[in-house]
Amino acid sequence: MDPQKELANAWRNEMIPLLNGVTYPDGRWFQMSEDLGELKVTETRWDTRDMGDQWTYFAQLCRESVPGNHLEVSAGEGGMGSDGIVALIDSRDNSLRWVLFSDLSNPFHRLEIRDKQILAETTLDTRWTIDLQKPENAFLWSVNG
Repeated sequence: MDPQKELANAWRNEMIPLLNGVTYPDGRWFQMSEDLGELKVTETRWDTRDMGDQWTYFAQLCRESVPGNHLEVSAGEGGMGSDGIVALIDSRDNSLRWVLFSDLSNPFHRLEIRDKQILAETTLDTRWTIDLQKPENAFLWSVNG
């Protein structure tokens, strides 16, 4: 199946790839891991993998409009309840621009959009800064205050 169609179908069914990092509809995947509190990012592709059952449901906990355009940011939790997701959505047709899935965080429950960046806070008060255009450059800027 075409990766854009596969991800679009999953998104419509409130599912996302069970892949740590940022997934794009065009097949790019920026895999994220943690090393001594620092996020490490490796670029690869998800569309060359057999995704099989590597999908998870998500629940939206908050949503914010990006000022000055037709984009919205959705955040919440993955199907296991301890994972976090942040997604950029085109509000005209609810299509997915990218999604960040992290089992390194807890669910994201607060969002703020500031200067082309997303400030996302988890239920454990960990704060992430995520660039709207290059979310793979996300970083933790404060943990527990």
